[in-house]
Amino acid sequence: MLLKEFDLDLPYIVDQDNVNSIIKNQKCEYNEAIKLDYELNWKWKRRSFRLETRCITAMYERLFGKYKTKDCWKVLIECVESISDERLINGSGVCSVPIQFSLNDFSAKSELEKKRTTLRLLMDGIEKITLNNDWDVKPFREIALKIEELGYVNEWSWKKAIKSPEKKYSAKVICHHNVESMDIFISITPRWYTDTFRKGDIRTTR
Repeated sequence: MLLKEFDLDLPYIVDQDNVNSIIKNQKCEYNEAIKLDYELNWKWKRRSFRLETRCITAMYERLFGKYKTKDCWKVLIECVESISDERLINGSGVCSVPIQFSLNDFSAKSELEKKRTTLRLLMDGIEKITLNNDWDVKPFREIALKIEELGYVNEWSWKKAIKSPEKKYSAKVICHHNVESMDIFISITPRWYTDTFRKGDIRTTR
């Protein structure tokens, strides 16, 4: 099995006060109250957290490539305020592990701090999983170092560059994945510039 996906999650935690209030106001059963509490008070937090951390987890996936394992195709880090069960779980090839985390602290951080925190949470979980599964941790650490070297900037070209009909220009789509946004640009380059760059003839002046 090939490990090729990495993600962070914010598992739902039952707020008993909210649930009791919903039961009283909506006059519904306990299970229905939990569903309503999730939809009203947790679902948006979970989605927002995943979107904010996805710039780094997606960058990790892109740089990492694939890793052969016995029974795991995805690593899922469950970010929780308190850990009640330290066990690592493998469900249908998804290896999940809990890591202690404060959503309030995370939300107050700057964009760069959120990127750094995301990578730290991811690597804390990966370290536990590699130890438990007897995987070689070196390739995982190498990707983390690469992300740090790149300044946590997740930027890449989408597919191959396209040439104009006259082949005078080439165009490529550049994607820049941020914490709160995805910026997409089109870069158009004259052929003479591309050819000169390939030959190494471009000179800079101060």
